Amino acid sequence: MHGKITYNGHTFQEFIPQMTAAYITQTDTHLPELTVRETFDFAARAQGTGHKTGNQPLDLSQSSSN
Repeated sequence: MHGKITYNGHTFQEFIPQMTAAYITQTDTHLPELTVRETFDFAARAQGTGHKTGNQPLDLSQSSSN
């Protein structure tokens, strides 16, 4: 087996991985009132990776004030 490993199209001779990547620990605290789907959606949106559609659950600050 052979091949080449790249990072964003660059080989390991072209960049220093330790300067471009990091491991950051994360502890998610979720609300027990949310469904599993809502929890996953919330976590994804908090990281900036979630889908952005109009049918998202209400913002938690809005729903708790009602």
